[in-house]
Amino acid sequence: TQSQINATVFTSAAGIFGVKEALVDYIATTSTVPSVKWSINGLDSSLLYTIKFYGSAKYQNDYATKLNVYSDNTFNSSSLIATATANYQSPTQSWVINTTDIGVLPNLTTTGSLYFEMRGANGGTGLINAMSIESLAAIPEPSTMQLVLLSLLALRKRK
Repeated sequence: TQSQINATVFTSAAGIFGVKEALVDYIATTSTVPSVKWSINGLDSSLLYTIKFYGSAKYQNDYATKLNVYSDNTFNSSSLIATATANYQSPTQSWVINTTDIGVLPNLTTTGSLYFEMRGANGGTGLINAMSIESLAAIPEPSTMQLVLLSLLALRKRK
């Protein structure tokens, strides 16, 4: 509605998610569809990924969204790699919307795809208005770094 489009946006609190479109557009679960699943494919396995998500709504039958990330499309506990929860409304006052809480899933590794499952954190509605994915170069494991340092020391002693 026009009143939703004209709504106040808390850009200083919500950061990159503080855009009017994020107040109007969303994905949500329902009582008949208690979870929503999707995947992001074509990811680089040499990178680490950070997923951030934001939700803001009022008068829902839950107050938070739980986002699970899996390594494959079985969506079972053995492939679960990360979980985060973020409030989209006040836990005690359903008319007070979220302006600051962002769910963060940092440093995720992948073999090319990440699989997501969204739910209400307490069995009710799960809701996401906006989501981002950031990548960064993976930091070598400590054992790899030790080998590099030993190699450099060995080269230095040869001189």
